[in-house]
Amino acid sequence: MPAAVVISTTSLPAALLGSNYTATLQATGGTSPYSWTISAGQLPSGLTLSSSGVITGVPTQSGSSSFTISVRDANGATASQALSVAVNSSLTITTSSLANATAGTAYSAALQASGGVTPYTWSISAGALPAGVSLNAGTGAISGTPTASGSFNFTASVRDSATTPSTATKALTLSVASAPVTLTITTSSLANATAGTAYSAAL
Repeated sequence: MPAAVVISTTSLPAALLGSNYTATLQATGGTSPYSWTISAGQLPSGLTLSSSGVITGVPTQSGSSSFTISVRDANGATASQALSVAVNSSLTITTSSLANATAGTAYSAALQASGGVTPYTWSISAGALPAGVSLNAGTGAISGTPTASGSFNFTASVRDSATTPSTATKALTLSVASAPVTLTITTSSLANATAGTAYSAAL
């Protein structure tokens, strides 16, 4: 006697609004072929489930949808599993500007993004950061101690972790001011004076 049919898929990857999505349901036991259906709830708008257990389509609305899938084997044995698919909005870099830096002074700023599927991967796709400053690919943090003043233009790029990854870019500028000049009194001593005699000295 074959083992009871069991749905082995317990979770589904997130989808990205407006992007192609594919996920294949899996089952074990029973007698193949299997036939798949949605027995409760519904898939996100734009997605469909084939009888062979493949969820495909292009989601048209963001949010999370919960549903129950059912599988029937060749002998009529069935199994069910509650699942959900989160549809994330389009990936966007939300950072619009960066605080100014000062040459010779430690600097730190964080690039931010929304939408897509986390985690994100950051990079510089055009231009360059000031010498002494770098971008953390995993966190989007810009940090370091700039070594020269100037205005540095670059394009930040972020890539998400969707089944079909998407990217977003943003042109940014990091301005680095010159290090402040330290005021110093260079006069270390004064010439002696004589009582009753005019005196003059310059600091």
